[in-house]
Amino acid sequence: MASRTRSSSRRTRPGSRSSTAVSTSRAACACCITFVVPRVLIADQLGSVDPLRTPELDRFERLRDPTHQRLLPDADIRGYLDANDLVLTSFEVVHERVDLEERLALADVPEEQRVRVRGLAPGPVYEIEVGWYVARKPPP
Repeated sequence: MASRTRSSSRRTRPGSRSSTAVSTSRAACACCITFVVPRVLIADQLGSVDPLRTPELDRFERLRDPTHQRLLPDADIRGYLDANDLVLTSFEVVHERVDLEERLALADVPEEQRVRVRGLAPGPVYEIEVGWYVARKPPP
């Protein structure tokens, strides 16, 4: 494809940028606007697909963090993305080993509450699944 050069008959004011500099900066801005796509990143612990296990996990998480609502399984997260017209562009599910005492310390859980959490914990070190999702709005 042949490149097209625009001859500038515009006058530039004294002290202003040259028309070439202005054209270059406009082109750079146009490229930025063209390639900026709104994206959503979700990274969260995944819930179980087993409906009998989910309440147990949520009860444990709520003891550790009273603001916790519920863990969502992979299918629910994908469903919410789809319901909001977001296209999943990449995802990964990773397994992480969690040290219960470190997690409780990080969340600044009081000692009397830690005793209850330890009673519901799967063990002093346990494994969780964390889902990483990147989604975007499709072009109109």
